[in-house]
Amino acid sequence: MFIEITSLLIIFAIAFILTFILVPIAKMIGSKFGIVDSLNARKFKKIKLVRIGGLAIFLGFFLSVLGFAFLQHILRFLIIDFREILFLLVLSLFFFLIGIFDDILSLSPFKRLLLSFILAYFAWNYGIILNNIDISFLNLGFKFITFPNYLSLIFTLIWLVGVTNAINWIDGLDGLASGCAVIMSSTFGIIALQNNDYEYALISFALAGSCFAFLNFNFKPAKILMGDGGAYFIGFTLALLSLLVAKNNQNVLDFRVPLLTLFYPLVDMLRVMIVRFIKKKSLIYPDSNHLHHILISNNFSETSTVLILYAITISSSFLLLFSIF
Repeated sequence: MFIEITSLLIIFAIAFILTFILVPIAKMIGSKFGIVDSLNARKFKKIKLVRIGGLAIFLGFFLSVLGFAFLQHILRFLIIDFREILFLLVLSLFFFLIGIFDDILSLSPFKRLLLSFILAYFAWNYGIILNNIDISFLNLGFKFITFPNYLSLIFTLIWLVGVTNAINWIDGLDGLASGCAVIMSSTFGIIALQNNDYEYALISFALAGSCFAFLNFNFKPAKILMGDGGAYFIGFTLALLSLLVAKNNQNVLDFRVPLLTLFYPLVDMLRVMIVRFIKKKSLIYPDSNHLHHILISNNFSETSTVLILYAITISSSFLLLFSIF
């Protein structure tokens, strides 16, 4: 276990250092080509900021995981499945590309949603499936729910795309999404390590390292934004981890893991969609009805709002860890 923990601390540090170095480069590229965020009534920023910080997050993550996985494959100091790591990296790459193209070209929400569902199908076809769910903790008289193949496909696509967009939706205040991502990915990493799922632990701690490095530039007052490229990449990677980490050796998913780790963005998304449905508004176009908007409107400062939402995320993660260990 000492070797495994040391390896994960190393991957966290490598991802942190690479991302920390790459953020100023991404900022310089964004400034040179005018890739900056727009100002509108939904946003609290008064100045335009470069919005391709996700480029640094992704590259820091991608290079650290790929390099580390290849090195261990050669030296065999930590036994992981190199092919599975590579497949997960490719999936995350394509989600990053959806977001970064939107940052540069402003894709319509419908196009982004369609591309997201197509990529989520490839994940389902590979075996990242929402099908056997352990709900014994609810004490309903039965322990498992097993979905037929067609329902598994529908629920998996909705989950993967839904979580991806939930993370994108909470990226509304300086440091909010990146800080929450550090907490959530670290939680997944701890559980994966406990379950000896070193591939998922590796991805989790690399993501935590990259997001933590970015948070240094993104906490109020932000110097750069992650943009949709960063939010889509982080969101989809967390969505993948939420299904992979939660499964036991019998391929049964403990639903407490994704539900509590992603509690804040899931509740925020569910609430927003219910309100939009009741008001007969589009479910996919943005508005100012998220939890961070509500806290701000109730005279909380931006920093206080972010810290409150951090606290909610930490509390739900600690509740999860306490309940399963």
